Amino acid sequence: HGVRMGTADMDPEQKEAMLRLRKRLEVERNAAAAKSSFEKESRVEEQRAKDRAALEKERSSASQPDPTGEEADREMLKERMELLSTKERQWSEIIEQLRALQGGFGIQLLDDSGEPAPAAYVVMTLSVLLPVYTAWQLAQSVAGLAGL
Repeated sequence: HGVRMGTADMDPEQKEAMLRLRKRLEVERNAAAAKSSFEKESRVEEQRAKDRAALEKERSSASQPDPTGEEADREMLKERMELLSTKERQWSEIIEQLRALQGGFGIQLLDDSGEPAPAAYVVMTLSVLLPVYTAWQLAQSVAGLAGL
């Protein structure tokens, strides 16, 4: 238990030090209370600002019509046309490659209308499967050599 001294038991220097300590504690309490109050007000202001911004965004989106109806249809049609043109360009490149291969292989890869014949599909399938099979065989032999 600590002995509590009253100010009557203190000399003038101790009394003055005690008074300064009490004032400093009071100032610190007031500063802490002010800081807490300021932080609380800041949070409230931040929330109000967020609420105002959300309200403004909602109002502006309500006043500006969304791209619906004709504009959305136009955009969708434009995208579809670009996709079709890309598809047609790629298809014509494939046909040209088949036409070039047809002369080299001596196999009929295009029918009379210029569309790929069944043999063309066989050649395309083999051109994908053969490298995959070769890579698989190579991996098997490397794994076999590593196991020795």
